Amino acid sequence: MLLALLAGCDGANAPSTVQEADSTQVTQAFQRNGIVLKDGDVLPIEGQIVRYELIRKGKDVTDRYVVESSKSLMELESLTFADLARRGYVRQVRNDTPERFQVTYRGKGLPLITADYRAQKNVKDLARVIFNVRTGG
Repeated sequence: MLLALLAGCDGANAPSTVQEADSTQVTQAFQRNGIVLKDGDVLPIEGQIVRYELIRKGKDVTDRYVVESSKSLMELESLTFADLARRGYVRQVRNDTPERFQVTYRGKGLPLITADYRAQKNVKDLARVIFNVRTGG
């Protein structure tokens, strides 16, 4: 996008300054039924996105998705990891308890994904997961 700024108010042949937008800026399209990974590639999810946040810290850009699912915590993670593994991701488990499963998914040349799977209290098959997808930086 070009932005033209005119110098002067008199309407005469005033010189103009043209500034180009930063071409490294990351733009992601929000998908209702999946998580956008890279270049429009979408990871389908077994659940419903209940919240989305775009987080910017300096040059780092992260998409945060909060998903609720009727699947159990481990069933949801298993489905997610199977799809990510086909795309070239490996999994690093950071925390594994019956109520919470935290994992980092990494792949060469692929966006870093962290996930925090949480079982809903007093409900057998209901999970909430927070996905953080680093899309820039």
